[in-house]
Amino acid sequence: MVMTAETIAYPSVLLGDPAPFRLRLTTEFQLIAGATPVRLPHSAERIVSFLAVARGPVTRSTLAGALWPDVSEERANGDLRSTLWRLRRVAPIVPPFDDRIFLMNNVAIDLIDLTNLTRQILEGPSPFALARLPDLIEGGGVLPSWDEEWLVVERERYRALRLHALEHAAAALLDSGDIPGALQATLAAITTEPLRESSHRLLVRIHLAEGNLAEAARAYRSYRSLMEEELGIEPSSLMEDLASRFRRASRVG
Repeated sequence: MVMTAETIAYPSVLLGDPAPFRLRLTTEFQLIAGATPVRLPHSAERIVSFLAVARGPVTRSTLAGALWPDVSEERANGDLRSTLWRLRRVAPIVPPFDDRIFLMNNVAIDLIDLTNLTRQILEGPSPFALARLPDLIEGGGVLPSWDEEWLVVERERYRALRLHALEHAAAALLDSGDIPGALQATLAAITTEPLRESSHRLLVRIHLAEGNLAEAARAYRSYRSLMEEELGIEPSSLMEDLASRFRRASRVG
């Protein structure tokens, strides 16, 4: 069942939960109450997403100006009032205050959770953080299909954090001998940014660690061709140093 403004009814047990709502901003927008998706108009989705990205209270004028930049201030404030009214009928996640607007703490936000996970990995991946690596691998970018100016900085910030965390985790897993885990994290980074050399170097290192010289050579040649076709440049000396390792091993073999 999908909840709408006309059908929703919140049991007391749900409202007693410290975080009965879960908000997903990676890959796509999704608000879930308990185990049930909540259907919102897109204008309400934009409000919820803006507040989640802001991570704190914002003024009504800031919110209205950011979400309705092409209309008059009076019209923007009117649209904000109307959308907030509809949102509160569907999901009690924004308090009924008039001065500053924010998401209440009954909403668990995946972007905040995953950002914290990236930082835990970058600070020194603990077994607990590495055990949650699939969450980071499966998650995508921040609302990639949305064309919103206010999302640009947050989208790029999270993208950079996620890429560094994936590579950091892959290197740690490779050092510990977890080749499959290292490979999954590396391929997720390459999928996110195909031209990122540090991720391709990790891929070559993984194949070398397994003794798969042909796979290492194939990964190197694939990246070299990609760089020449897309940017007209050659791989760095760091990548060439890796290539020299499988070339030497091939000659010795």
